[in-house]
Amino acid sequence: MPVINTILYFALVIHGSTCILAFAKNCTCDDVNDFKLFMDNQIEEVNKTCEKQYKDLENKIQKQITRRSVSSGIAFSAQLTVQQTHIHIGTVIKFDKMTLNDASGYNKQTGVFTVPEGGVYMFSYFIGNGNKVGQTWAALMHNGKRINSAVTDTFHTNEDLQGGNMVVIRMNIGDRVWVETYHQNDAYLDGPNGFTSFSGIFLYD
Repeated sequence: MPVINTILYFALVIHGSTCILAFAKNCTCDDVNDFKLFMDNQIEEVNKTCEKQYKDLENKIQKQITRRSVSSGIAFSAQLTVQQTHIHIGTVIKFDKMTLNDASGYNKQTGVFTVPEGGVYMFSYFIGNGNKVGQTWAALMHNGKRINSAVTDTFHTNEDLQGGNMVVIRMNIGDRVWVETYHQNDAYLDGPNGFTSFSGIFLYD
C-alpha cells in the first residue's frame, strides 16, 4: 500500500453537543478509506436523528393547529320557539331554534350538548313563564347531575317572568350537558317570545 506522507485532515465527530477535532499523519489509503466510511456512517446517523426530530416537530405543530382550529370555534346558542304546557318533572327542554352551533356540539333533536373537546366552558340558560299561573323549575344537568337551577313563579295571567342561571365549569371530552325540568309537575314554558334559551361557549383548555 502506498503511504500518504504528512496528510493533515480534520473531522467533526458529533456526539450529543460535543465536537471533537481530530487529525492524523502518515495515514495509509486504507486509513483514509476507513475514516471516510466512518464519517459517512456518522453523517447518516445525524441525518436520521434530524429527520426524526423534524417529523416529531411537524406532528406536534399539526396537532396544535388541529386543536386550535377546533377549540377556537366551539360555541352554541339555541332557543325554544314552541309553547310547552303540562311538562312533567325530568323533561329535557329541546331548544329547537339554532342561532349558532360551531363544532356541532348541540343536538336540537335531543336538547343535549356533547363536549367535543375538554376544557373550561361557560353555560347559561333562561326560562320564560307567562300567560299562565304557576311555577316552572329548570336545572342545568351535567352527565345526569344537577349543577344549578332556575325558577319562575307567576301569580296571575298577565304576569310574565323569566328566570335563569349560568356556570363556568371544566368539562371532559364526551361529557353531556342539558336543561331539564324538575320539582314541579304540569309546568309551562313560553317559547314563541324568545324567553327560553340555552347557550354555551368554550373558554380555554
